[in-house]
Amino acid sequence: MIDTALASDCRSRRVVDTKVTKKTVGGKWSEQWIVSRCGKKVPYTIDFITVPGRGTMISVSGIGK
Repeated sequence: MIDTALASDCRSRRVVDTKVTKKTVGGKWSEQWIVSRCGKKVPYTIDFITVPGRGTMISVSGIGK
């Protein structure tokens, strides 16, 4: 949804690569996702925090343009 908002004119997008970039104790980690948007590779940083009894919270930062 975020990528669609950033480039609504592109109708062709997909995740082409992911990798864990940071992993800490206590259910926290970060990943980099590469989205191919109409042939252009766009990086996103995805942060995950697992909270016992509440699930996993996800935030997106480092939004590429």
